[in-house]
Amino acid sequence: MRTMLHTYAAKCTLAALTVLALCTGAASAAPMVPDAAAQLDVIARSHALKAEIDTVRSRSRENMTAYKFCAAVTDLDGDGRLELLISRRTLSYEPLLRAGNGISEQQKEGLTELAEMFPRYIHGAAYEINADGTRLVPLDIVDSRTSAELPYEGGSFPDLMSIHVRPTGVNGTPVYLASAARMTGESSVEEGQERYGIVGEGYTIQLEGGALIIAQTSITKGTAGVYGAYVEPYYTWSQDLVTGRTYDPSSIPPESRRTDDGPTLDPLSWEYLERNPYEALTSSWYSWTHDGATVRG
Repeated sequence: MRTMLHTYAAKCTLAALTVLALCTGAASAAPMVPDAAAQLDVIARSHALKAEIDTVRSRSRENMTAYKFCAAVTDLDGDGRLELLISRRTLSYEPLLRAGNGISEQQKEGLTELAEMFPRYIHGAAYEINADGTRLVPLDIVDSRTSAELPYEGGSFPDLMSIHVRPTGVNGTPVYLASAARMTGESSVEEGQERYGIVGEGYTIQLEGGALIIAQTSITKGTAGVYGAYVEPYYTWSQDLVTGRTYDPSSIPPESRRTDDGPTLDPLSWEYLERNPYEALTSSWYSWTHDGATVRG
């Protein structure tokens, strides 16, 4: 009789599964993950999202910096439980403010673009829907080499919105490429033109065992100049941190070149998230499931 009940329940609707849970013990049954719409609603109403919005409102432009964040919905490990990824950026408007009011509108536009292209600091956070689909819980973000939590400021950290949606695989776990580009705070004058120190970093990211595991794979250094409304980055030195090899960024060796990793995530602005969180999160999930699916296969 017990075998018949199990066979019948496997073919029946949710109501029959509920009866089976009562017969066999609900405590031993694996929780069912709610559909995406229900999970998006949990994320939209979460304290984590509200706290991010409150933070960006309280940390308006201070001195020469501004704090911004953006977000995206993903399912990096493909387990059906959605993640909310947050990219936090501290922008430095020091070059713009030091230039004063005597510059042209085009120059102001270019120096503003410089601050937005190359934040002074980058950090982030990651959350995942819990097993029964009722809460959004934080994920640890750790260094792959040490398993230690990545530093909040002053250290290397990927821009989580730069994740490329086509993963590679390592022992069945999807691994994604990501990057970060920052200003260093240094500047120099070359041929009468001020140039600002910049650094680019390459990363791999994977979600496994309740943690976002980050490995830095490369670093590239250079400067950026502003010409009217245009920002011109020029990289002069690069190192592959996996092999230790250094090279000229203009002639990247074949083994260090990226393949087609697909587009990066489509970030949501905090203003959109504040105005209509469910709609914003739904659009991000659509981008992941539809636009991303075309390259993930």
